[in-house]
Amino acid sequence: MCPGQGQPCAARVPQGVEVRAVGHEKRVSAAAVGNDVFLEFTCQHGLRRPYLDIHPQMKENTGGGTGTGLSAYYFVSKEIFFTPPGDHKMRNLSNMAGCTTVLIGLSLATLTATSWAEQPGKSPVKAFVLVGQSNMQGKASLVTLAHQIKAERTKRQFAHLHDGKGNYLLRDDVFINFLERHGKLEVGYGSKDRFGPELGFGWTVGDALDEPVLIIKAAYGGRSLFRDFRSPSAGLPDETRLKEELDGAKKRNPETTMDDVKSKYGFAYRDVLAEVNGVRENYQTLFPELKGKELQLTGFVWFQGWNDMINGEFSAAYTENMVHFIKDVRKDLDAPNLPFVIGQLGVGGPYEGDDPATDKKEVFKANQAAAADRPEFKGNVAVVRTDQYWDPVAAEAYKVWRQDVEAWRHHGNDFAYHYLGSPKIIYEIGEAFGKQMLQILGKSVE
Repeated sequence: MCPGQGQPCAARVPQGVEVRAVGHEKRVSAAAVGNDVFLEFTCQHGLRRPYLDIHPQMKENTGGGTGTGLSAYYFVSKEIFFTPPGDHKMRNLSNMAGCTTVLIGLSLATLTATSWAEQPGKSPVKAFVLVGQSNMQGKASLVTLAHQIKAERTKRQFAHLHDGKGNYLLRDDVFINFLERHGKLEVGYGSKDRFGPELGFGWTVGDALDEPVLIIKAAYGGRSLFRDFRSPSAGLPDETRLKEELDGAKKRNPETTMDDVKSKYGFAYRDVLAEVNGVRENYQTLFPELKGKELQLTGFVWFQGWNDMINGEFSAAYTENMVHFIKDVRKDLDAPNLPFVIGQLGVGGPYEGDDPATDKKEVFKANQAAAADRPEFKGNVAVVRTDQYWDPVAAEAYKVWRQDVEAWRHHGNDFAYHYLGSPKIIYEIGEAFGKQMLQILGKSVE
């Protein structure tokens, strides 16, 4: 955790790596300490995860100064640490107070301490990354699930999740890390008292694969691909748009700078890489059952879109931004052909109008699907239509939910943009993600 705005921060960097602080003051002091470079800087924004831009060109000297022309973010495992200024000694992670590992992307093989590559002699764990905004976080209500495991219409669908006495079961072969929570897969790994697509996905993939499965879920509500998840190769928007954003931000806070505006672009992308690489580095500690096993990155599921759909400019740019995102994720996670499943926005169910070209939701859905149609993604990127899992029964109950809230909760427990908070809908979406992933992997799907 960054100490806070105006507070000193520092990082120790291996010899020969050119760096600069991003989202901090422009000038960064650097000093050679032993064989390493030690940087000190002042945090300007109190960022959740301060990060450094590491220049891909290795340097022979350890002189000070900042990198220029930087275009990518890299992760250096166990080599760069935040540490109190003036302390030039490498610290053990468990002893670091108020400091954190600098987690960014990763790519440079010479700097990466761990790898997804196969390790002879070790049995594998299949890792899947699930990323998105609130619907990937998970809004399926456990209150509603308690009704649906008993209701005639849905009880068969959920019979495998419980012991018949109201106790939900844990998978011994499927594990999950969702931000600060981790453990064996069970209901409840969504927002508070809710679950998300990870449940149906985990049961589907877990049943089909012989190896243990690890789900790494990184999902944050209210995030757009245009800005928050924007990946490095997409670059920044043009200066006109940035200037407009700056002018608007200054009305709320006159001290806002252009660097402040720019730092918001891609911050969620960097958070995703931080989560994935953090789990990759520590999975044997987080999950003792996996100790001694090899972690293999096997697939990526993307379920996001609302914040782009409601903005015409964001929607129009979605296809290109999605293409950049897929390519950058594959590059930064060192997985060139990583299977990708895109969950297409489907709230409200299938379109029933006459002219989808005039419906902003349908236009956006087409923009989402277009990314998977790129020739370079043939065979390893696929789209799942989630509108086909919309539940008309729950949708009808939603229309009059205020008249009888308790009756409504038998069907759902949230708004339409969260798929009504319906366990039936959201579990089926997760199942569909799992089946599509298995199909890309060439595995049989029952």
